[in-house]
Amino acid sequence: MSNYLREDLATYSKELESYFTTSSNFGIVRLDSKLSILECNLGFMRLLGPHQNPVGKLLASYIEMDSSHPQCREELRLRLSRESGKDGIIHCQFIQKEDGYILLCERLVLTESRVIEKMGGMTEELISMQRELIKKSQLQEMQTIELQTINNSLQESEEKYRAIVDAYDGFIYICSKDFRIEFMNNRLIERTGRNATGEYCYKALHNLDSICDWCVNKEVFQGESVTWEIKSPKDGRWYECSNSPIFNSDGTVSKQAMINDTTERKLSEQRIQRLNNLYAALNECSQAILHCTSEEELFEQICRNAVQRGGLLMAWVGLFDPETGMVSPVASFGEGIEYLHNINISVDADNPTGRGPTGSAIRNKQPFWCQDYQNDPVTVPWHQRGRQFGWKASASLPLYKNGSVIGALTIYAAEMNAFDETSCHLLYKMSIDVSHALDNFIREKARKGSEEALYASEKRYRLLADNATDNIWTMNLDGKFRFFRKLVATG
Repeated sequence: MSNYLREDLATYSKELESYFTTSSNFGIVRLDSKLSILECNLGFMRLLGPHQNPVGKLLASYIEMDSSHPQCREELRLRLSRESGKDGIIHCQFIQKEDGYILLCERLVLTESRVIEKMGGMTEELISMQRELIKKSQLQEMQTIELQTINNSLQESEEKYRAIVDAYDGFIYICSKDFRIEFMNNRLIERTGRNATGEYCYKALHNLDSICDWCVNKEVFQGESVTWEIKSPKDGRWYECSNSPIFNSDGTVSKQAMINDTTERKLSEQRIQRLNNLYAALNECSQAILHCTSEEELFEQICRNAVQRGGLLMAWVGLFDPETGMVSPVASFGEGIEYLHNINISVDADNPTGRGPTGSAIRNKQPFWCQDYQNDPVTVPWHQRGRQFGWKASASLPLYKNGSVIGALTIYAAEMNAFDETSCHLLYKMSIDVSHALDNFIREKARKGSEEALYASEKRYRLLADNATDNIWTMNLDGKFRFFRKLVATG
């Protein structure tokens, strides 16, 4: 008998194994998936009769079968086929294996009682052990099937998780409580440039030498899930990080981090906020134009609105002297107005201080947009001052009065590339509105001068008429009097 069958009998004594394999009338048969007999013990041969060698033949040659797929674990009563040359009924039980079946069988007597025919003097103890062997085989088979089902489920779950990880349009990593990376998905490996498994997460992901200030490992390892947004010091991009605990089978806990690059969304949100701020500043500018009564008041209000409502860091208005070509601040508001103390700005292109945003805007009569203040060559003379106040971008817009450039409105932002097309359009409109207001101030001043001159002239005319000694009148072309003064005699 092969080791395949011996494994199911190995827990019993050699004498019992010998009994079942050589002496017993209890049949044990190993079948393939098509129910061909691969091997059998002598007990099965005795059931068939002498001179029978069933190995290699179909089981149906000896036992009448209703189906090529027997019902496993159920006790069956089957009749020996006529081809076997024997007559009778046997009690059978099939046990399914990975590569076929095991058939356990015994002959039944003609009565309805289930007894084994001529057990060759087998004692009740051996009969009981035989039953236990069957039960154990069934239990082992059930355990094998259950284990296989669990393994299949685990494999399926792992394949699904792997598919999700591979399809995830972001970065995933898992780290231990001591900040060691345990897993990285392919996208994160590509971004990092290497598989950093085993390295510290703060070093591999953010190029830091110590734990990140924003680290949430403490909360995660206490069982919390934490989501937040961070600007990476490594590449300056914005990321949304979702962190959750993973409870491992060995009792340990790991942290899983799922990271999405939200830079485009963040920039879009910032752009919308900037535009909303500029619209608000433009509206306030319109209100100031309606209510301010002087250039000085208007300039102060425009600078204040640009910072408080427009979200800018600082704004100032400078007017230039045509004789000296130098620009002098006349109004300012915001963070860093001390920058203007003793500032030296010219409109002369040959002067280094005349090549910056303000001097260029006045000289060229065009807005000047500086999207990277700290790295633009034209702002070199003012880099140190600008760095002190966090200026990342600036713009200078020429101001006109009576058709001529008189100065510029200069503003500063906290972000690089702060002035997109829409922002530039709004700020340019603001400068044009201010220029129109300056013209209105001239017209209003001229109007008031004319009124005052007319009043003085009328006053002089009245005085002359009151002191005249003749009758005085004025008449329209149609002969109607407009004014008549009749001299009244007094003596």
